[in-house]
Amino acid sequence: MSEEPLKYFIRRRGRTLGPFDLPPLERMHRSGRIGSIDEFSTDRRGWRKLTDLEELYPPEQPEPDDEEFSSDDEDALMLDEGVGAAQPPSVPVAGGVEWYYCSYGEQYGPFTEGILHDLIRKGQLKDQDLVWTSAFGDDWRPAIDVFSFPATPPAANQSVVSPVFQNPVSNPPLQQQSSPVALMQSHRGSMILTFGLLGLFVCAPLGIAAWVMGWGDLSQMRSGTMDDSGRSMTTWGTVLGAISTVFFVLMLFFFLAVGGVAIL
Repeated sequence: MSEEPLKYFIRRRGRTLGPFDLPPLERMHRSGRIGSIDEFSTDRRGWRKLTDLEELYPPEQPEPDDEEFSSDDEDALMLDEGVGAAQPPSVPVAGGVEWYYCSYGEQYGPFTEGILHDLIRKGQLKDQDLVWTSAFGDDWRPAIDVFSFPATPPAANQSVVSPVFQNPVSNPPLQQQSSPVALMQSHRGSMILTFGLLGLFVCAPLGIAAWVMGWGDLSQMRSGTMDDSGRSMTTWGTVLGAISTVFFVLMLFFFLAVGGVAIL
């Protein structure tokens, strides 16, 4: 009576798959479905690292054959890992070369080569991902070594700043270039002095105007809103205007008094 072949259970991320015969297990190992991070057991009680299974990890790896991974074993493993829902579904390859790729520790496939090119164009298959086909034996290769990837485009949000605005010191605002004197009112010292002289000797009302204008201009000079370079002429014109105003008021009272006495 022939002895029944051993059945193997695979434990991956806390989930148990199987049982599998040795040939399907070898096919899953060659396609990258199981690896050194997994564990195996024959009785589901004692678990060992998959690297301890000599049939899969002998001292010298045998040449891989072209025997295809059965669809039943593949579907069982993909359903357990939840791969099919998150990635493009595998495509049946009739008589062609089957391709698989591995991204962030997860393997997907089989796909045709054309599907992989579409995934590259969409940015789903990246240059640091690994790809495998039966011609590679047991080796997974970086996708960048097998396929051509488009060059990375330059950043679209880079802007060029005009040098006019890069150095505010060399391009100060216009108000910083204006002279403080240009913002002050011009003095009227010569005109006020002239009115003061005319008011004292010719026309008394001009003296009143010189007194009023001079008083206001001297106040603005003290507050800094008027050019004080004419302070001396403004002061003299104001004094003469005040004197002429006093004389005018005295003369007015004198004539009123004299006129009142004459009437009486």
